[in-house]
Amino acid sequence: MKKFLAILVILLSFSFVLPIFFQTKAQSLISNYLELNGGYVKATNANSFPPPAFTFEAWVKPNSISGIQKILSVGTPSGDVLAYEVSINGGSLSLTYRHGSGGQVTITSGQLSSGVWSHIAVTIDSTKTRLFINGTQVTDPTITISTLKPIGTTIILGGSYTEPFGNPASFKGAIDEVRLSKVVRDVAGLWSSGAYDGDLLGDDSTVVMWRMDQLRGTTTVVDSTPNGIDGTMIGGDSLIHFFGVIPTPTPYTLILPTLRWIRPILPTLSFPFPTNPTSTPQPTSIPPTPTESVSQSRHLQLPRSFSR
Repeated sequence: MKKFLAILVILLSFSFVLPIFFQTKAQSLISNYLELNGGYVKATNANSFPPPAFTFEAWVKPNSISGIQKILSVGTPSGDVLAYEVSINGGSLSLTYRHGSGGQVTITSGQLSSGVWSHIAVTIDSTKTRLFINGTQVTDPTITISTLKPIGTTIILGGSYTEPFGNPASFKGAIDEVRLSKVVRDVAGLWSSGAYDGDLLGDDSTVVMWRMDQLRGTTTVVDSTPNGIDGTMIGGDSLIHFFGVIPTPTPYTLILPTLRWIRPILPTLSFPFPTNPTSTPQPTSIPPTPTESVSQSRHLQLPRSFSR
């Protein structure tokens, strides 16, 4: 019986230690990423100036490629004004953006795969709009634009900028290493140099960069640039969370109830006291000790109790 208990304790210990070990190995090999199942990330950009150019880069692993799935959506909900939108449309990479006083461009090209990591990127400047999948340019139409829309006020990752909860067009899958820039990036050159294999670097042209390196249970996507455009994860742990082997949901603070010790009240104990006797006791008479005459014997020895 003791051997059985010892084996059981060892197995339980491994059941707790091994997941932690594999989580550490997984994080050290592939880092963390964001998993979306109907949730989304919301951020606000206070800068209202139109950028001279625009670049969006990210790693994505869609659960499926059917229908329309909005990966990035930037716009102003109050005026229902869409600025930029990157999505999956029937398995292809799609880009929609507005420019000037009322111009709008929509381009769909390339082919993505479900359950597979792919790197996607779009770049926009005054004359060219390019789409990339895994460093390969899939289209580059010549489009002359005047001014781009600002990158704000609302940036949504994984859904629409209008934020309907449970939006059927939301992106479902994994996403990592997101970067928005106000410059045209050399996507093909960065891919060839292996820059996308690790953490991206920021510069003065980077508007926001989310590396998705937080642990599961965190509800904030931290911006790695000095701009501080952190994203808030909306939808709860079941709909959006960071990758983690151990399913640890959003942490909470456990408040224990205040315990009060009430001192017990001991019962009052009474003891009977003796009453005065009815008769007064009389002292006992001690007979006098007989006196020995010293003259009777010169060698008379005194009792031991009286010897000095």
